[in-house]
Amino acid sequence: MVRRRLTVLGIWLLLLFGGAASASRLPSLLSDSVTVPGTPSATADSILEANFGQNPNGTFTIVLPLSRATRSHTPALSRRLRAAVSKISGAHVTDLQVAAGLLYANMTTPFDLQHAAELTPSLRRSLRRGGLAGAEVTGAPAIQHDILPVLAGDLRRGELIALPILIIMLFLVMGPRPMALLPLAVAGATVYTSLLCVFVLAHATLVVSYVPNLVELIGLGVSVDYSLLVARRFREETDLGQAAEQAIVSCMRTTGRAAIVSGGVVAASLTAILILPVPFIQSLGVTGVIVPVVAVLALVTLQPALLSLVSGWASRPLWPAQIDAFRGMWDRLGAFVIRRRFYVFPIGLLLLIGAAAPAGDLSLTAGSTSGIPASLTASAGLKTLEDRVGAGPIAPIQIEIDSGKSGGVTTKAASRATLRLANEILNDPESFLVAIGPKAPYVDSSGRYRREIVVGHHDFGAPQTGALVRRIRNKLIPAARFPSGFAVWVGGAPAEAVDFVNRTYAYFPVLALLISAISYVILLFAFRSALLPLLALILDAVSAGAAYGSLVVVFQLGVGHRWFGLYHASAIEAWIPIFLLAILFGLSMDYQIFLVSRVREAKDHGETPASAVATGLARTGGVISAAAVIMVSAFAGFVMGQIGGLQEFGVGVAVAIILDVTLIRLLVLPSLLAILGQAIWWSPFSGPGGEAV
Repeated sequence: MVRRRLTVLGIWLLLLFGGAASASRLPSLLSDSVTVPGTPSATADSILEANFGQNPNGTFTIVLPLSRATRSHTPALSRRLRAAVSKISGAHVTDLQVAAGLLYANMTTPFDLQHAAELTPSLRRSLRRGGLAGAEVTGAPAIQHDILPVLAGDLRRGELIALPILIIMLFLVMGPRPMALLPLAVAGATVYTSLLCVFVLAHATLVVSYVPNLVELIGLGVSVDYSLLVARRFREETDLGQAAEQAIVSCMRTTGRAAIVSGGVVAASLTAILILPVPFIQSLGVTGVIVPVVAVLALVTLQPALLSLVSGWASRPLWPAQIDAFRGMWDRLGAFVIRRRFYVFPIGLLLLIGAAAPAGDLSLTAGSTSGIPASLTASAGLKTLEDRVGAGPIAPIQIEIDSGKSGGVTTKAASRATLRLANEILNDPESFLVAIGPKAPYVDSSGRYRREIVVGHHDFGAPQTGALVRRIRNKLIPAARFPSGFAVWVGGAPAEAVDFVNRTYAYFPVLALLISAISYVILLFAFRSALLPLLALILDAVSAGAAYGSLVVVFQLGVGHRWFGLYHASAIEAWIPIFLLAILFGLSMDYQIFLVSRVREAKDHGETPASAVATGLARTGGVISAAAVIMVSAFAGFVMGQIGGLQEFGVGVAVAIILDVTLIRLLVLPSLLAILGQAIWWSPFSGPGGEAV
């Protein structure tokens, strides 16, 4: 890389410019569908799309508040609404209702969420031109359309928070020298190259709208962390008198190797997510893998090239400064932890377990209207409907009845069963409205399929709505006694939400075991120890538990809402614990790998096990703490945003990193290493004393 540095720099510049050009075109390719192929809801939705020309994910809701003067003119307003909708290709009005001083209706389309969202501006213009200027457009496509600019604004706000803190920490660690800004160049190349990869990926598969935010802020934190650790080691080597090229080779062989292992653990953990047959989760997993892989590639190619290019003038301090002002503090901390190890370890472990205790009350949902920013244009109609009627009309339950033959649903026996089902659902306390009929749009042209539309009182992801879906499937449909050969499928967003959570968490134990196994194998060879990776996994599991506990306290119990104005949720979005587990196992390993690699290095140079722990902590305490501050500041960008799910993710990761660095890496792990002494380094691949064979 040093010899071919100009070629390396040229390639990365091309990737950077390509990523910057594609970033602006990426939002139009994003979608947030939670449909899970092969589930009952997916079958119901495919019947609805193929035979009734309606995609549940492409359905708008139009809300028109009625004044006293207009309530007597609802027939005329209904005709205007239908006329305005007719100007939208493939759109039809269904479920038109007048209640609680509102005229509201669903506008169905045959399009998926991504393409239906593009119709939002046209629909709003058509309603205004049709004399319905007071009509509010909401529903999943309108929310998807309106939320993309908010995500972009949140991203810029997150960068404005993270970048100043990042620059300050870089100068604190590297000193007042231009080289301190080198990690920013590596981060820029990592982020934009990752976005370029995501842009290509989005043409072939589902990519959710959160992905650009995740890529940019995770990429910023991870790449700066890796680059900073290597740059700091390079500075140490050159301060000892090594020539620049020799120092580059030396620091890449040590800290660079640790960063590669660390990035490998992050990528491998996120790759494990791909076993979940859930496109939404797989999208997060694939794009999550891209970031650490690109970050490692930038570290082993771009970083050496940049170091060799600027190692002369950029490594000289701009003014005299004491760079290692806090070195004595880390020396004293290391000595204290070793001396009081039998007290530090149990106290630290008890604090971690206490932080994880609230996780037992964690509740899950596939999504919720409460996490949607109130600033969205689509939120106005949503709030109007929720306040007067309830959130149910936004995403009704769709029941598809398949007789198996033409004309089958029009027989007397089928009609009686359909009516029995509708009456049973209407008697359910969670049901607000049931719509059925003997012809279109409730019966398809062949007479093989029939549909019922069920509107509940709560939003699609609420526990009450999920319970209604389960009662319809498990109790009410069997009680309706459809003729032999009939199949009844429950779909729509509420059923998709139930199937999303069920399918995702059916694989959760397997996912956790796979992530643990992958991490253990990688760390077994990286640490040359059989016991240390096992202890690392246990500590990482406790750290993840603490992150889950923080979600319960901050969001479900409303502490974040009362103290910081975050949104208050009755349940956590189901993708959060899955993605948190994978990324925390990777990020937690980062700091452990850098700490333990320095401990191992000191031990291999002849220090006693206890002395090696103290040396490793002293050498890495400052830079690991700085790296953690950088990472937390990057994830603070999520917390300061307006999107509920990203607030949850940001809080979970930030809390886990803070606990990981303060309790685990600086106290619990070093004290445990000191307690176990030489035994910690036993490995089936090593000879006496833990030396590599």
